[in-house]
Amino acid sequence: MTDTKAAWKPGRSFALWVFAIFAVLAAGGGTVLLTLNRWNPPDRANQLQNPEAPTAESWAAGKQVFADHCISCHGVKGDGHGERAEKLSVAPADLTNPMTVGQETDGMIFWKVSDGHRPMPAYKNRLTEKERWDLVNYIRSLRNG
Repeated sequence: MTDTKAAWKPGRSFALWVFAIFAVLAAGGGTVLLTLNRWNPPDRANQLQNPEAPTAESWAAGKQVFADHCISCHGVKGDGHGERAEKLSVAPADLTNPMTVGQETDGMIFWKVSDGHRPMPAYKNRLTEKERWDLVNYIRSLRNG
């Protein structure tokens, strides 16, 4: 006796369903990665005013903070090529690039240093407010060479 039931064969509609599911998952994953890589600052961050004048003293203090906490990832020059940079899930910012820091307010840089964003740690509980503002002044000097 011959089996009259036809064997199920995946056809075009099945392939389209698989493709559609894959596309939805890929888009969702891409959105998650973009969200993880994007800094989402509050509006108030841009309103913060730097109380530390960019003096030689502030710059020197910021340079020391940078040496103690930032060089391993951002590099000696601040170009994002520190010894740990290649091991990070997200490349450190090139602080020498005018497009990276030059278009941000001091308040935005201060907020980023303070709150961090994975893999960069938050420094609001590690550095004083003055140290973070001095660091902002030093970071500003990196784009000039």
